[in-house]
Amino acid sequence: VDGTTCLRPITGRLTEEISEGGILLEYDYFLHPVQEKVKIVATDYGSYAILHFCAWSVPESGLCPPEATHVTVLVRHRMDDVTSERILTDLRRICVKKITLIEQDGNATCPLHSYMEVTGGRTPCSRNREVF
Repeated sequence: VDGTTCLRPITGRLTEEISEGGILLEYDYFLHPVQEKVKIVATDYGSYAILHFCAWSVPESGLCPPEATHVTVLVRHRMDDVTSERILTDLRRICVKKITLIEQDGNATCPLHSYMEVTGGRTPCSRNREVF
């Protein structure tokens, strides 16, 4: 694998926001602090999950415009027709059209860095759900 589809590890903190039903990701990207709220909008708890992120929302309405919408579909294995249709139905429910999706190479394998490589030997704080 040439590594062109692999990202280097990002260190930061992961916080579950129960009231919002989402996850707050906090990390530094090229030395700039980033906060992203990601929601799990659909899952069957076995084969797929759909994550939704809105880069910005319209101030007057609070709605997420199509150009600011980012969804990620995570799958554990090759999808059958029934699962594919269920995912497309879930995406339509959140106003994401199939034509706007970009397929990533599912055969690419990225190296999984060791705990010591990623953390530099630091210990994560389990109370804050920090991950390194």
